[in-house]
Amino acid sequence: MHAHRRAVARASAVCAVLFGVSACAGGAAAPADDVTVLTFWSSLRGTENVIDLFNETHDDIQVELTDTPTGAAGTNSMLYNSVRAGNAPDVATLETNIAAQFALDGVLLDITDDITPEVRDAMLPQAFDLTTFDGRTYGLALDIEPMMMYYRADLFEKYDIEVPTTWAEYRAAGERLAAQDPDVRIGTFFTNGAAHVASYVWQTADPWFSADDDGWEVGMTGAGSLRVADYWQSMVDDDLVKVVPDGSQEWSAAVANDQIATFLVGAWGGGALMGSMPGSAGSWRVAPLPYWADQGPATGTQGGSAFGIPVGSDHPDEALELIEWMITNEDAMRARIATGTSSMYPAVTDLVDVGRETLDASYFGGQDIYGVFDEAAATVPEGWTWGPRTALTDAALVEELAKVRRGTTVREALHAAQDETYRDMAALGLQVRTREDDA
Repeated sequence: MHAHRRAVARASAVCAVLFGVSACAGGAAAPADDVTVLTFWSSLRGTENVIDLFNETHDDIQVELTDTPTGAAGTNSMLYNSVRAGNAPDVATLETNIAAQFALDGVLLDITDDITPEVRDAMLPQAFDLTTFDGRTYGLALDIEPMMMYYRADLFEKYDIEVPTTWAEYRAAGERLAAQDPDVRIGTFFTNGAAHVASYVWQTADPWFSADDDGWEVGMTGAGSLRVADYWQSMVDDDLVKVVPDGSQEWSAAVANDQIATFLVGAWGGGALMGSMPGSAGSWRVAPLPYWADQGPATGTQGGSAFGIPVGSDHPDEALELIEWMITNEDAMRARIATGTSSMYPAVTDLVDVGRETLDASYFGGQDIYGVFDEAAATVPEGWTWGPRTALTDAALVEELAKVRRGTTVREALHAAQDETYRDMAALGLQVRTREDDA
């Protein structure tokens, strides 16, 4: 990248964010015939508003936005194909857990040495880690989504249940609920919830993957993983939770019928509740995820998006300028969440107040849910590494978790997913070993 030109341009952009445009003015606007046109692929809601604002406020860079499908068969697959074909966009949205895989596969540019220091310093360290692999950074996170406990305050009051702070208390609350009403459960074990299980394990500071000079180590059956597996297995075996897929009609009906008292999900899940469960407005509150009493408060993350620059971009300097503007600019964040139904937690902590001001807090009984997010985000353990085949690991674990309703244990699901991940990584020629802490 052209470091000097990029540094000057983005320093001006950061100045405008921090101090206002007039304080940073100087020099004439770029000539009309000297405009860089960027291509940008994204599936994120609100991006069109953001890009409209960028184009209105920038003369030297304009952006052409393409709305792409979500998931492995959407933007992810399209990016692989476009990089191979040599027609990749300049900027793309990615899920934060896929960054390591894209880096290993040569899909994203290494931007480590080009990130503006002010932007690096503005980001929550745990958010910066989400797109860092082997000490190098391949994207910048828009949001970090600490795992939270949304709960029905009216149901807790009705059944005289205290808000649990530890996993032991969460189980005790489940026992008390089930004893009083056979139709109500404290929460859900999602049979497609690979991301949920990963977040629970993240909380224990026992990463599934690590890399060193000898290659990759896969540790999905480590001590933290097995602690999580055994806990949720006991909740399933004792019929203290619903056992259904996340997002299923069965789950939605149970929530709508006041049969599920908590929803464990990334911070973004509050907005999802607002959109899908309008009938329970005013009844929901949020609290930190229960923690292990012998480890202290902590939480993993679940969900989150980032922006990266695909290999083959014609304008990497300007692409990074766009990315840094999108994740740091207050007006850009306002444009993205203008509907008032987003509870995403920004990776740049200075933008948290934008979310707080925009959200319709009446759905949560006027609670300052961003204050709770702040508390939780600070407890996300650093050092979690996503593996180089995240999509396959996720699919393998989802396939196994679906069998829990038919008698497969959560331990068995983790072992099977680890075995599949190991075989795939070895077949790719990667140096890989497994860590069997349960031997």
